[in-house]
Amino acid sequence: MTHENRGTDLDKLALAQFIDIDGRFNDELCNVFRSGITNKSKISSYGFLGTFLNCPVIVGFTEHPCSEGMRRVPHHVLTIMRFGLLPAAMCYDCACTPKLFVDKHFGSDNLKSTNFTAFLPPLPMALGRFHVKNHKRAMCKTIMRPDRECHNGLYNAINTQVPE
Repeated sequence: MTHENRGTDLDKLALAQFIDIDGRFNDELCNVFRSGITNKSKISSYGFLGTFLNCPVIVGFTEHPCSEGMRRVPHHVLTIMRFGLLPAAMCYDCACTPKLFVDKHFGSDNLKSTNFTAFLPPLPMALGRFHVKNHKRAMCKTIMRPDRECHNGLYNAINTQVPE
């Protein structure tokens, strides 16, 4: 075991008893069993979205078996909104995707315009600082960056690493 691979090798050893012959993790690894849902084209097909305050308090979460697509983020936000008000801004590792979805579909059958959803179009959205370097769209290099002047310092005191 070389020094550079030591952590990875130790992780594999620790999990060895939970890996089936086909190389997938078996259900004994976790107390939440998901063996009824499969998607052979993906290694992992489960999305998890959580809403955190900056302090880091978890406000709520939703699980998304088989996807974590662009519709799931507004769905998650609207689900959590049923329990009370949310902070006035959103930071997400791929915030450009829900921003594009809301901009394109708000007022359509895909995202109805109601009193309950009216906050979505003006909701400030930014990428998490850890993910900024991976995003190549023009909007990701400008308005989606949390430290851009267009956000007027809104994200300055926000620890965008909380949900990582």
